Amino acid sequence: MSARFALGWPSAGFYVLLGTHGLLGAILLWGWQRPPLDEVFDLLSRRELDAVVEYSPREVAVLQSSWDKHAGLGRALLGKSTVKFLEPTDSGWLSRRVAHLAVSPEADHSTALSFEGRGAPSDFPLVVTVRGAGADRRLELTQPKQPKVVEWLPSDLKLASILDVEVTAVQGNGAAAPGWAVRVTNSAAARETP
Repeated sequence: MSARFALGWPSAGFYVLLGTHGLLGAILLWGWQRPPLDEVFDLLSRRELDAVVEYSPREVAVLQSSWDKHAGLGRALLGKSTVKFLEPTDSGWLSRRVAHLAVSPEADHSTALSFEGRGAPSDFPLVVTVRGAGADRRLELTQPKQPKVVEWLPSDLKLASILDVEVTAVQGNGAAAPGWAVRVTNSAAARETP
């Protein structure tokens, strides 16, 4: 007696079994991924607990893409304001060198951001560089409590934008003294400032 083996195409059951295993693998891969809104919730929770030192570029990209997809996120993040630092502040005053600014533009006219510094006169001048929305804007704060305005046209900003803000000192090694702070507002009054 000799055994005969016929090599041919596998039966339909084999393909069903193979497809089932492939589908199971795809579902498990999908399940192991972290939803973007879950990551946004963790990022904003860390912010509220003052556990944020600085957001990484990847975290800012997650916030921006989630904000683009979910308009309600921007309203929740900004509240009644149209501009807010993502990193924790002291009553709106930022005292860190690098930060991120969330801006919800005004639809009918340009968006004017008014930057103001506080600190000892020896801390000044401070240079504030704002990057994002397709442009780099640089302004110099020469004295405390004298705001400077930077504007974006309505076409420059998306529905909501996250801008990078960097503050440096003009004199010395570029590191600002520890007593300074910068605040930003977005208002009609700021637009009239020369």
